[in-house]
Amino acid sequence: IEDVRINRKTLEPEIEIIGEGVKPLGICGSGMIDAVAEMFITGILDQKGKLQKSASDRIRDGDNGPEFVVYSGDNRDIVLTEPDIENIIRAKAAIYAGLSMLLKEMGYTFADVHRMFIAGGFGKFLDVEKAVILGMLPDIPKKKFTYLGNTSIIGAYLCTLSQNLREEAEEIAGKMTYIELSVSRSFMDEYVSGLFIPHTNIDAFPGVKKLLKK
Repeated sequence: IEDVRINRKTLEPEIEIIGEGVKPLGICGSGMIDAVAEMFITGILDQKGKLQKSASDRIRDGDNGPEFVVYSGDNRDIVLTEPDIENIIRAKAAIYAGLSMLLKEMGYTFADVHRMFIAGGFGKFLDVEKAVILGMLPDIPKKKFTYLGNTSIIGAYLCTLSQNLREEAEEIAGKMTYIELSVSRSFMDEYVSGLFIPHTNIDAFPGVKKLLKK
């Protein structure tokens, strides 16, 4: 399952599957982000990432606690458990905290960002709007996000073909600064603040705040 949308009236999930004429075997990363964001917006999930049992008949008790049935299969169901959701929230909190701290170290804020590049195979299929709802990415205009695809392969290919590009890559690498986030008190404070959907400071996500009022 690569994409999940939840019908606002019925609260039933609508899914897209990788491949044609096949049944889903699991949920990929982008599908999980979509699912959690959709569950939050529709009230199936609260800000702490807890499933609201009264919201949907698809919520049941499983071996690992409450779980939401994304897809009912013939042999087994595909579900998102509360531990799954907690892991997603921890991961997105770390990403957002890392982005925030890098900007703070340079004396900037998200308001100063003119363009945000999203790279990697995972990034290629990431729904930016859902990532913002989740609190993984900052709530900035969608037009500021640019998908680059697998930049490591493209970069290696270009550097193989061009001596000038290899030299430019080395020059850029020499200008980079390493920041150890794991020992930063500010990073930990920002990380803890991100352990909610989208964030403890909802005012930092005006677009999400507006969605929640609908």
